Amino acid sequence: MRQLLSFLYGSLLFAVCQAQEEYTCPAIGGEPVEITIPASGGKISLEIAKSKKNTVCNLFRVVAKEGKDIDNFSGNSSNDNFILEPVARSFHKKPWQQVKGPYANQVQISNCNTTQCTVRIPVRESVDVDSKYVLVTSGHTLKNVNEERARFLTLTTFGPTMTDITDWDHGDGLTGFANYLEKQIAMPATLHREYWRKHMDYAIRNEHIRESTQVPMHPCNQYSRWRDYSFTAGDYGKEFKVEAIQVDGAGEMLMISVLDADTVRSGLNYYEPRTVNATFQPFDDDCTVPGKEDYCGTGEYQTCYGFSEGIGGNINYRPKDRLDLGCRNMRNPKIFLPAEVWSQNTANGGHMVAVGLPAKDKFEEMPGVIAELRPYWFVGQSLRMTVDNWSAVQCPALLDENLKWDFRYLTGFVGETGEQLHYDGYAVILENTVENPFSDGGLFKDDYSADNSPDRTVTCVNSIMDFTNMDSCVLSPGDGCVPVEISVDRWAITNEAKEGVLVCGSHGEVANNPGFEDKYDNNMFRMFDTGRSVFFNGFGQQKGSVWAQIALEADDQLRQRIAWAFSQILVITPYQIDESQELSECFLNYHDIFVRNAFGNYRDILKEVAYSPMMGEMLSYQESRSGAYVERVEERVSRPDENFAREIMQLFTIGVNRLKIDGSEMKVKTDDGRSSIPTYDNSDIQNFARAWTGLRRHARRGNFEGRWADRNRINPMVVEGARRDQFPKMDLFKNYIGDGYPECTDLPEKQYLRIGATYRLLGSHNFALMHFEEWNWPNNVNLLRLSLNTTSALYQELCHPDGSESGPCDFKPQVHISSNLACDKNECNLDTVRVVQVGEDPPVYYEYLKPACVEFAFENSKKLKKIADRRDNAMCVNKKINDAAMPVCCGASTTWVTSECNYSMERVSYKTNEERCPVDGNIGVCSWQNVHFPNPQGQHCNFNGVYEENYRTFHWTNETCSIQARVTKEGTVAIVHDPNMDINSVLAEDNQQKVMHLVNSTNINFFKVNWKGGEHPSAENNCGTAECELVDDECLCAVSVKRRRLFKTVPPLKFTEYLVHGAPDIAALDDGKYTKSADSTDDVDVYHKTGKTEYGTSTIFSVVRNEKRIFLKNYISRVIIAGSTYEFRNPVSMMSLVNPETRDAHYETDAVLDHYFYHPNTPTFIAMRLIERFGNSNPSPRYITAVSKSFTSGKYVKTK
Repeated sequence: MRQLLSFLYGSLLFAVCQAQEEYTCPAIGGEPVEITIPASGGKISLEIAKSKKNTVCNLFRVVAKEGKDIDNFSGNSSNDNFILEPVARSFHKKPWQQVKGPYANQVQISNCNTTQCTVRIPVRESVDVDSKYVLVTSGHTLKNVNEERARFLTLTTFGPTMTDITDWDHGDGLTGFANYLEKQIAMPATLHREYWRKHMDYAIRNEHIRESTQVPMHPCNQYSRWRDYSFTAGDYGKEFKVEAIQVDGAGEMLMISVLDADTVRSGLNYYEPRTVNATFQPFDDDCTVPGKEDYCGTGEYQTCYGFSEGIGGNINYRPKDRLDLGCRNMRNPKIFLPAEVWSQNTANGGHMVAVGLPAKDKFEEMPGVIAELRPYWFVGQSLRMTVDNWSAVQCPALLDENLKWDFRYLTGFVGETGEQLHYDGYAVILENTVENPFSDGGLFKDDYSADNSPDRTVTCVNSIMDFTNMDSCVLSPGDGCVPVEISVDRWAITNEAKEGVLVCGSHGEVANNPGFEDKYDNNMFRMFDTGRSVFFNGFGQQKGSVWAQIALEADDQLRQRIAWAFSQILVITPYQIDESQELSECFLNYHDIFVRNAFGNYRDILKEVAYSPMMGEMLSYQESRSGAYVERVEERVSRPDENFAREIMQLFTIGVNRLKIDGSEMKVKTDDGRSSIPTYDNSDIQNFARAWTGLRRHARRGNFEGRWADRNRINPMVVEGARRDQFPKMDLFKNYIGDGYPECTDLPEKQYLRIGATYRLLGSHNFALMHFEEWNWPNNVNLLRLSLNTTSALYQELCHPDGSESGPCDFKPQVHISSNLACDKNECNLDTVRVVQVGEDPPVYYEYLKPACVEFAFENSKKLKKIADRRDNAMCVNKKINDAAMPVCCGASTTWVTSECNYSMERVSYKTNEERCPVDGNIGVCSWQNVHFPNPQGQHCNFNGVYEENYRTFHWTNETCSIQARVTKEGTVAIVHDPNMDINSVLAEDNQQKVMHLVNSTNINFFKVNWKGGEHPSAENNCGTAECELVDDECLCAVSVKRRRLFKTVPPLKFTEYLVHGAPDIAALDDGKYTKSADSTDDVDVYHKTGKTEYGTSTIFSVVRNEKRIFLKNYISRVIIAGSTYEFRNPVSMMSLVNPETRDAHYETDAVLDHYFYHPNTPTFIAMRLIERFGNSNPSPRYITAVSKSFTSGKYVKTK
């Protein structure tokens, strides 16, 4: 039979493919070699010789354009007459290969030997009449070593100079190229944000100096800035008045005073004198002409469109409140304030301050810049002081305690001439880098406020710890500025100070260098503000200028070239960012993601981009919230934003169709032939959109550019667990996000003392960042945290992570427990912890992060108990979960039960709750009506019973519970909890318990499941079983859960992909609980419970998956629809339905990113895009394969 089939197959193949013919490529420049095409069509097999050395031989299909004759094609034919479609190619004696184009997936290449290959190409009888197939050879031989180097440098830089080529000192050939790459990789990164900040000209608009987030440069210091003209661009839109004043020796003159907008808010309405002139009128206008007298002489006016800083520059204005009149132009007058103005100042309370200045030759002119392409929008001109340290003698008034750092009305008198200059409000921005965070977080600037009025404030430069800076955060040596994100009052305008505050920096947040000549302007408001250019749109050019300067001048050319390539893949467009034409720093900071990670891991880039507030704003997923959250808080139906969920797959990771490693598309047979295989569909986009909920901008802070205080576009976005979708999320292979992670109930007892536990430093501020905390908790004296004894092994681990046992504590930003620790005293009574206190003076706190784990969507009723909160909500939870509910104990009456907590917000398992309640006196766990918090300790269960809308505080009951499945006609499922509600028989009607909205019988939180055989109950089959109830075209079904063993022996590594349920690290379990089996192989470790050898559901396998070792349970959990054969895989979720913690939302985000990153498409998809951006628009499959493998392995080894 086998021989017969082979004969039939061979006969058919011969009939279709015809006979093989042999061809040789022409010489370079020779006439194309035409391929003979059979009249019958089909596929033809050609034996084609490989190309010669340093040549490329292309097989083209040539198509004549309309009106042209295919027979006239030759090697000299114009492309205007013929179209050349690439079919295959061979280069530099290499085998033939497919190329991009219409034939990429139709050409078959086989039987390659040392001289030739068999190339099978399709010939379409009806289409190829006016076409022909030809072989064409081209080539180029590099003439000398300089051409080789030039070619190489063209790919690795933004263009070499002749000096780069001739002065090459890295060695010859491939060794030299490798040496060059190593030196480039070793070079420090040139950050765009850092470059811009160093060259930044921060001028502060006067009335905002007290709301600024940076330190004004002291007027007496070197590089302080002064001006001799009256109006600045910061005066745009301001009111000013012109009034007569008598000047000794000159008679009546006109004084121009500008209204200080800051004093309007306080009700003072102070007009600051700017200059005194003989006249006031528009430039080149005659005030005697009717209609123009409104612009002349004394009166009230308002500046408008167009400014130029400098004496004689254009200033546009109109009469106050006369919008019907156009703006006219006057010249920017020189500052002149005679003695009479100063006398008047004294009489009015002395707002203005005078100081002597050095001689004029101690200043240098700073040229202005064109803020926009208009000659009268000219800003930045000033005089820069060149001497330093003359304040002790020359500036005593500035050191006056009452003046502090409010220099808004400071005027200087120059040397012996008495020429007047006004302080120009130049600022020094602070260095607050990741490597060198500002020591007190910017707290000291509070002392620079002119008074204690509440509208005069500064903002901390301190940043919250995040994944980009956590390794370098330090404790402030004294008082530090508490970030707004965790301050006592998040809406306060004054800073909170505290000793031992955790201080963190930000990448590239360097100080500016006032000595640099080339300056960039900026756009600041509230945080810091030039005031000069708030209405100009020229800032968009600055980011391009910074990029060009670095591309031309930076030594790390390869890094910059790679970053440029990444920036074209993970694109943000300015047109989707508010105020994009007015801002620079946030765009440069985004580009630096690629600069910093150019030689790192694409996974790191992907995470920083996903958390970027710029990407969040452009693709509109910042502030995206789960449907359940919106339903509860806003009482409306809403879907999460889908933009980023789509783009991260389509453009940033996997693309739209499945790919082979060589870049060609995978195909599947269909009725219409062979079709591409999509990587995702619209339901996947909707599904993953739920994983991008809960992200928002970081709270405001200082020391970077931005017009609005609430728009932090620099720090990574933060996640709010309460706003994250809490339900299972199917991945792209019909498994679930969270597969491979252990079940939370499998974590060992007291996991917080075990291998895998992580502690993050909070400093002296005990507000938890990765757990939910009530908004009014920070620094509250009634809040009880677990204080560790010095005898505690955990205390020693946190105090001395280096292993020493004495001396002062050395607190690290993050501590990973690497060995199982013994409990100490009160620790032995706890299931888990949240925040622990280490030390007293000052107290230092750490936040515990349990390892990432999952919960099953469905459980059998015997594993469940009802939990309830004081707002009459009830739901089901696994009794072994130890961080879902608080403990309560009941007396003779269930009207009130007593909480039994050791620290604020303590959670315990049901078993521990039972152990905490004495059994005598009829006391235990019960179904209760209300919770009593006895003073003082009992309050700490939930801190005075305060409730937050985003969070529910549940307590255990002894009531039974079950879970049902609600199935739609499409087969999606919602979880329905069915707790025992007998307690309602004794509760008042307005106090009846109800099922939590997330899981009640009408909830709409549906998710995808993987049904066995694709069959499921529906309205069309009347739900298929008597155990299901048809409700509104949906089936509400009773379910059971069954765990099925998968393997009876150790499986080969490739079969372990069927193992989806994770287990804890064996090392974290009690010694002797599991034993490694002798069946273990090089690829798969096997562990049985000690004393057992049979492969059962408790057997644990350990493999390396996605570059890390994981542990897997030997079973699959299935959900069975009661009374039927319908079943589906039990979904898992990394988010708890009870406590949606921020910690778990971060874990889930990482798992989603891992799913994209380790998708088999990603290496090839990204490789192709990088190759395209390094000069090869049509890379060979061999080239794509090599880069894809390097992407996966992280290394490249050249082979012959």
